[in-house]
Amino acid sequence: GGVADVERLVDLYLGQLDGRLERLSLAVERGEADEVADVAHMLKSTTAMLGAEDVAGELRALEQGARGGELASVSDGFGSILKTFGELEKVLQAWLDDSRHERAAE
Repeated sequence: GGVADVERLVDLYLGQLDGRLERLSLAVERGEADEVADVAHMLKSTTAMLGAEDVAGELRALEQGARGGELASVSDGFGSILKTFGELEKVLQAWLDDSRHERAAE
C-alpha cells in the first residue's frame, strides 16, 4: 500500500511536469493571462498535495498575478519559479529512486 501509492503519485506528477511547465512557459511568453492562471492553479494543487508548500506558494502568487492582470510582474519572477521546479524535480526523483530501491531490497 501506502508507500507504493505515494510512489505512483510522485511518478505521475513527474511524468506530467515537463509538459505543464512548457505549457505555462508558452502562456507567460505569449501574455495569455487566463492560461497562466489555469496552469498555475493546476500545478499549485498537485504540488501542494505533495507537500511542497513553498513551491505551491510561488504558484499561488503567479496565479493571482495573472488573474489580477499583472503579467509583467509575473514574467519577471517566472525564471525563479522554473529554477525552483528544477530543484523540486531533483528532490522528488531522488526520493522516488531511493524509495523504490529500499522496497526492492525488502
